[in-house]
Amino acid sequence: MIFVCIFLAAVLTSCNLTAFRYEGDGRFTDYGPSTGNNRYHLFLGQLSICKKAKHVFVIGDLPDEPMFLYLVFKPENSDNVKLPSMFSNVMIRITVSEKATGKKIFDYAGVLYKDGHKNGEYFREGLQPGQIYDSSGQDLLSLSVDYNFDEKIKFWNIETPFYADLDRIVEIEILEPCCNDICNIADVLIQGGGWQ
Repeated sequence: MIFVCIFLAAVLTSCNLTAFRYEGDGRFTDYGPSTGNNRYHLFLGQLSICKKAKHVFVIGDLPDEPMFLYLVFKPENSDNVKLPSMFSNVMIRITVSEKATGKKIFDYAGVLYKDGHKNGEYFREGLQPGQIYDSSGQDLLSLSVDYNFDEKIKFWNIETPFYADLDRIVEIEILEPCCNDICNIADVLIQGGGWQ
């Protein structure tokens, strides 16, 4: 009986099935170790780009995996290719700070997304757009924030991926809104991980 218990413990450890309990805002989902990418999802809610507002989220410790912040728009009555132009007048500010110290570790303020030509040269401003695939089979437009959430404290070169004091505060503020009937609500999502 003891041998069986030890064997099962070894198998669970090698399969990366260690129990992980997220504590913080939002709804955390682990889709399992067989997931190719975006194994971990943290859904923080929705925000509107139609009005000035500040949204504040307390993010608890996350798995020791590359995870990124996304604003995900679900287009209606329009194809995704035309969508980025709708964001050219929306000004946004996103900050990430350490909860314990208040130290700001990421700060972006500017246009949500703008793509075009100026003085004969191509330019791109704002967050990086992309396509993500959701379980319903619908392509969604995502605007990602290039901030990696897997920074961990190390002791004597031993990683502590579930260290409890790594809480962060994420603030997303709509500085200049722009309302249209095509797309004005975004899901706020942190996702990543998986064996890729």
